[in-house]
Amino acid sequence: MVVTASIDVLSNPLSAAQVPCIINGKPYVTSKTYSRNDPHTGKHLFDVTAVTEDDARAVIDSAKAAFPGKQSTHQTAG
Repeated sequence: MVVTASIDVLSNPLSAAQVPCIINGKPYVTSKTYSRNDPHTGKHLFDVTAVTEDDARAVIDSAKAAFPGKQSTHQTAG
């Protein structure tokens, strides 16, 4: 088997890629993304998964499940 790639892909391995979020140790992608461009050239580099408030809550719930019994480290004045 021969594998070939264009020069553009070799010089920019993230081109045309969608970077997922990681939730519960697994890649998580949505249909909505936002574009990240090279600040110097303006060239599109990759898309990043956009998440909703519900997605963010899923991340929080996953973290709570991963570390049961952990209390907030937030201190209140008293």
